[in-house]
Amino acid sequence: MPYSPEEKKICQALSKVAFIVVILLVFSLIWMYFAHLYWIVFEEVTRTGIFWTSIGLIIAFGVLFDLIKSSLTSPGFSTDLEIPVDKHEICEICKYYKPPRSHHCSLCEKCILEMDHHCPWINNCVGYYNRKYFYRFILWVIAGSAFLAIITAPSIFIIAFNPLEFEKQYSENTKKIIMFVFSLGFAVTLVVGLLLGFQAYLIVTQQSTVEYYKKRTINPGYCRRLVSRIAVMLSKKEEKNRI
Repeated sequence: MPYSPEEKKICQALSKVAFIVVILLVFSLIWMYFAHLYWIVFEEVTRTGIFWTSIGLIIAFGVLFDLIKSSLTSPGFSTDLEIPVDKHEICEICKYYKPPRSHHCSLCEKCILEMDHHCPWINNCVGYYNRKYFYRFILWVIAGSAFLAIITAPSIFIIAFNPLEFEKQYSENTKKIIMFVFSLGFAVTLVVGLLLGFQAYLIVTQQSTVEYYKKRTINPGYCRRLVSRIAVMLSKKEEKNRI
C-alpha cells in the first residue's frame, strides 16, 4: 500500500534529517577526540597516540565514504531495464515491469532491484547496486564505535573504581564526556552488531529484509502507523487554518 502525500513528505523529511544527523555526529566525534579524548588517553603526542589516531581517522573516513556512496549510488530501478519480450510481471502500483526479487518502494515510487529496505540513515533504498556500500558502512560504524569504547574503557575503569584519582586530574565536564563517548560507543557496537548479524544471516540464506518479513507474515511497518497519525494531525491543522 503506497504512502499518502502527507505520509511521504514526513518520511522523506525524517530520512534527510537522519542522514544529516549521522554526518554531524561523525564530525562531532572527530572534534571531540582531538579536543578532549586524545589528551585524556595519551596525555601527550606519542607514537602510540599517533598510531591509534591514524586508525581512528581511517575508520572515520571509511564511515563517511561508504555513507555517502550508499546514499548517492542508485539502488537499481526497474525503469532502467529493458522490458523482456516474453511473459513478465507488472507492478500493481507503478504499472511498470517488475523483475524477480524486486519490490516497490513507496518513498522512491519505483520498483527497486533486489530491494532490502529503505534506510533513513543513508536517505536511500538499499538495493542491488548500493548494497555493498551499505554493508561496508555498517562494518565501519561497528569498528568506529568499538574504537571509541576501547580507548575510553581505561578511564571508565578509573572512574568506577578510583573516582577520587580521576577527579584530581580532570574536571567534571571531562568525566561526562568520557562517560558519554563510552556509552555511545558501547551501545552502537551492540545495536549495529545485531544488525550486522541479521544482515549476515540474510546473505547466507540469500534473501532480503523484505523477503524475510514476507515469509513470516509479519508487518515490519510499525512506525508507519505513527507517521500516518502525524500526517492526519497535520492535515487537520491545515484544514483548521483554512477555515
